[in-house]
Amino acid sequence: MERAPLVKEQEPETSDAVIQTRKLFVLSANDKTALETMMKNLGIYLEARPEFFQNDLMGNVAYTLGQRRSLMQWRVAIPSTLSFDLNEALNGGKIMPVREADPPQIGFVFTGQGAQWATMGRELYDQYPIFASTINACDLYLASLGSPFSLICSSRVPSYLLKF
Repeated sequence: MERAPLVKEQEPETSDAVIQTRKLFVLSANDKTALETMMKNLGIYLEARPEFFQNDLMGNVAYTLGQRRSLMQWRVAIPSTLSFDLNEALNGGKIMPVREADPPQIGFVFTGQGAQWATMGRELYDQYPIFASTINACDLYLASLGSPFSLICSSRVPSYLLKF
């Protein structure tokens, strides 16, 4: 029996052109017209400086737009890897600004990964009325869905879970 010839696998290219991450460009304004003007201005800027923008500014602009500017009620978010794709999205007419209907709300998640302590939720519940009312509202909602457990009382919790 003959052995198959040894074929050396080609290593994937690791140039900067291949390793590009998708970035999210978030633009926002107080009214639709201002947001459309902002989109148009960014598109003009991209057309004037495509190479410079692609090489140096993609990450900086995405970061600044998403993290260092206030989120106004009119928004658009465009994921892009290349400045060409971003420019095409901005000028293509397919991206439509949307108006935020409700303000964002804060939620608490206790992941159990060490940043909490035993009875932390109970202490927050006892000390902060807004936390307690939110937990109560969540508990009522879960009960309306038929949840077998409760966030605040042990009456709906199965007995085998109470041992812990």
